[in-house]
Amino acid sequence: MNIAIRGSGNLGKIVYSFFDELEDYNVICFIDTDISKQGTFLYGKEIVGFDQYAELYNNKTTKIVVAINMDSAALAKEVGLLKPYGKEIGLLCRVEEILHNKIMNEGNLFWIDIDRAFLSQIETNVADNCNLNCKGCSHFCNANDIYSAPSIDRFREDLRLLRENAQILKLYLLGGEPLLNQQLTHYIRAARAIFPDSDLRLVSNGLLVFKQSGEFWDCLNETKTVFEITTYPPTKRMIDSIRELLDSRGVSYVFRGEVNSFISLLDSKGSNDPLISQKKCLASICRFLYKGRVFKCPVSALIDKYMMEYSISVFPRTDGVSLTGNMRIKEELEKLDGPIPMCRYCAEEPRVFPWEIQNNPLKEDWMA
Repeated sequence: MNIAIRGSGNLGKIVYSFFDELEDYNVICFIDTDISKQGTFLYGKEIVGFDQYAELYNNKTTKIVVAINMDSAALAKEVGLLKPYGKEIGLLCRVEEILHNKIMNEGNLFWIDIDRAFLSQIETNVADNCNLNCKGCSHFCNANDIYSAPSIDRFREDLRLLRENAQILKLYLLGGEPLLNQQLTHYIRAARAIFPDSDLRLVSNGLLVFKQSGEFWDCLNETKTVFEITTYPPTKRMIDSIRELLDSRGVSYVFRGEVNSFISLLDSKGSNDPLISQKKCLASICRFLYKGRVFKCPVSALIDKYMMEYSISVFPRTDGVSLTGNMRIKEELEKLDGPIPMCRYCAEEPRVFPWEIQNNPLKEDWMA
């Protein structure tokens, strides 16, 4: 099988070394948009641009593997650009792990069929409440202090429907705070069983890590789940001891950037330009799985929770994309890349405020 590697940087070199050891694969070239690299050679393989690749190398038996470290939004666009050049595209799971170890294995490779629906990432809650209760939480976690979480049966069914209908590179399990779920390991193992090849990630504020049992750490390692910790101010104060614990447990982990501010984006007037609102939105790529449907973002999925708490009905309800009996699933998921009616109710200029805990939230906390 012929392989073309998209990207000729450090990640591209690691990917080349992986395929060079396999008898059934032959790397024929590197593809790079850097004009200064085009026409040169790496490991005896020519570095070409897309035009030259289409002219000299492209054929139906060649598979392209993306070897560029990019965020989910950029990766989704990259997949779109590569569709004319082949039916199968190879993507990488746990890129941080590859770059740290300077080696990859088959478990890091995720093949997608361009004829099927594909999402570069999707999120779903495994707990609806949180131990931090951030003011203006985009999941409305502090709008209700009664603990709740999807049942394990509902969780499995949602993931089963998702697997049947779409290819998922990154699957994020979050909340709320996932570590509040006393049965969390069952959810993680269920997710891995249903999505054996995806990049599975657990997102937490990290404050409860010292209360976790050996079973929890074994579960993360056995399921190859990346533990992502969002660095809120309380987390930052404990970051060294958290890092020491994670290292001692041998898990794969990432500290997300520091969170020192939040935004309020709701606007009850609904007169915002949806294209501008989407461009400014931090959650515009955060597809959200909820009750058998895929939503553009957590706000559109969970806005009912906010409206019920404060007895208002000004925001549009959206049904999301149904995963049951939907013959237009690929088309409808792709439409989520554009604005939805809810985007008109998200401010073009969100209100930014310092991060703080709010255990007794006000309706205005979410208003721009």
